[in-house]
Amino acid sequence: SIDKGPAVLTTLWSLTSASLLFVLARLLVRLRILQKAGWDDILITFSIILSYIYDVILTIAVKSGYGRQQSTLTSDQLSNSIKFIMAGFAPGLLSIVVPKLAVVALLIRTMNPSPRQKWFLLGTVLGSGVLLMGCVVILYLQCRPASEIWEMNAAEGSCWSMNVLVNYSIVVGGIAAAVDAYLAIYPAVIIWNLHMGIKKKLGLSFALGLGACACVMAVVKCTRIPTLYNMTNITYATVDLFIWTSIESNTIIIAASVPTIAPLIEITLGKRILNTTEKDSNRTGSNR
Repeated sequence: SIDKGPAVLTTLWSLTSASLLFVLARLLVRLRILQKAGWDDILITFSIILSYIYDVILTIAVKSGYGRQQSTLTSDQLSNSIKFIMAGFAPGLLSIVVPKLAVVALLIRTMNPSPRQKWFLLGTVLGSGVLLMGCVVILYLQCRPASEIWEMNAAEGSCWSMNVLVNYSIVVGGIAAAVDAYLAIYPAVIIWNLHMGIKKKLGLSFALGLGACACVMAVVKCTRIPTLYNMTNITYATVDLFIWTSIESNTIIIAASVPTIAPLIEITLGKRILNTTEKDSNRTGSNR
């Protein structure tokens, strides 16, 4: 039978390792070169930790049988693999929410938004984050007793229709994608009002707007959510959903780190790139 477990492990650990390199480069710039760390650096560090926790939990799930056809698993393998993928839901979704907060902290620090814009940025990300974590709440509360989720042959117990979790997850996933798009568009609009050359505007807009890629990943992940309906082969059918969760979270982590590593690239190349001045930011903030 086909075993998707190795593909899960290869994808997750490769993506998180790539993200770690960007985070380390970011911390090198902020702590050693600029010697000034901010909340965005703390949040992005927490994000990469969450991503690794997610990878570890999914690795244990794969060792238990996740990624293989459900019919090939023993009852213990099936039960354990479902337990661990359930355990991975919370850190997996948090690894999507927390780096968005890091993006907001970065935008507030560099774009100098008005108080109203600042609270709108925070509100949209926090609001979508709370909604996203609602998926975890529904997952853990959908069956009584909770063991019914992984002990599918339990004599007693009842569960909500899977429509509740699937439909809710698709809706909040769409909202999360819209927030990603907003976080990518917002800095581009602000940068376009700065007094600088067109090439630098385009470069900065690109660097700060890489979150648009996360929007695409979020949409793709939403298309994988209906695989949760396949309860007769959940250990095999849902693999893509968990992989795309990792792709989305690591894309956000990388996108949040790229704009901060410009000084390191400048040292390497020996020229200035993609940097705005405090004067530019203050001028933009005073014009709003």
